[in-house]
Amino acid sequence: ISRSLTAQISIAIMLALTAVLSVFGYLDYRTESSKLRQELESSLENSLNRLSIALSAPLFTYHDSGVEDVILSEMENNILMGVCIHEPGNSPPKYAYTRSEEGNVIAVKELTAKPEYLSDQRKIVHVTEYIGDVQVFVTPSFMHQHLQESLIFIIVQTLITDVILIAIVVFLFAFRFARPISMLTKASAEMAFGNLDYEIEMNREDELGILSRSFCNMRDSIKQQMRELAQHRDDLENMVKERTAELTEANEKLGQEIVDRKKVEHDLSVSQERLMSALNATDTGLWDWDVKTGEAYFSPSYYTMLGYEPDEFEASYESWRNLLHPEDLGPIEKKLVGHLKRVEPFEYEHRLKTKSGDYKWILSRGKSITKDTDGSPVRIVGTHTDITELKQYQEELTHAKT
Repeated sequence: ISRSLTAQISIAIMLALTAVLSVFGYLDYRTESSKLRQELESSLENSLNRLSIALSAPLFTYHDSGVEDVILSEMENNILMGVCIHEPGNSPPKYAYTRSEEGNVIAVKELTAKPEYLSDQRKIVHVTEYIGDVQVFVTPSFMHQHLQESLIFIIVQTLITDVILIAIVVFLFAFRFARPISMLTKASAEMAFGNLDYEIEMNREDELGILSRSFCNMRDSIKQQMRELAQHRDDLENMVKERTAELTEANEKLGQEIVDRKKVEHDLSVSQERLMSALNATDTGLWDWDVKTGEAYFSPSYYTMLGYEPDEFEASYESWRNLLHPEDLGPIEKKLVGHLKRVEPFEYEHRLKTKSGDYKWILSRGKSITKDTDGSPVRIVGTHTDITELKQYQEELTHAKT
């Protein structure tokens, strides 16, 4: 067990350290790469500046040997792989120098640059006259070589550090922690099999000694808790018996309450059916309006008396208002405002538009059944009764009298 733990800790430390060193190595690698890249670009920029200035005079005076001397002098820098000079508007270079595989600078008719080369060009101006362009090619090979050496150093450093730390961990566990851990492991196994009297002989003042004493305290605490648990178990059995009797009685009462509730629900359903039958028989519709939220309910007969299917349009104050006859809109809203202000009850005869486009005379009655803290109505419930035939009969009587 100790060897296994030693191996696990060694591997964990090695992996953690390798990860940390790898991160720092990667960051160092990135920093070095960026630094070398900047140095390469800076060297390219400086070469262009020097060449554009130094070539101005010999190029203006057509002094070929002077041009060659300037280029050869600049290409002593080994990172420069080629230099081209173009005349204005002339595509092929007038002068072209490159570095051979042996490292010698030679003149060529046209320079073929490799894909990995970096290049840039600069105008050559004599006083204020534009006389040509200089193009410089540099190689990043020295940068790659330096980065490769840095990477090898990081890998070697990581491996050496891992080996040293693993050796230290193995040594400490072999001579300091292996035996105490084995003793604690054996004690745990004895406790797992129920032997709570097993003693741990470890006279140490370090962390493992504290751990062994804590282990013994835990063992004694478990023994005491097991005794208390046995007592609690007996008490719990007695409590369960008492609660079972109480629950049996409560279930009987609950069963009776369920029976009573079902009877009340049945009676309520019958009452609702009777109410709806009475409303349908008298051609009366029921409406329920929440003044605060604007929500409303229209009964099925409310719709059918106007020729609509139930729920064919939204049950709301706006729907009812849109069905009102234009001549009745103002008076009935005034009547409704009076009711909301508790000035007068709500009862009014008005006309509602049917689905076919005709109008029916409706007797609308309403009463507030829920009020706010200040006494203003919150919920109003009422009925719509079709009195069209009554109105027609009254008109016929009026005509008969006249």
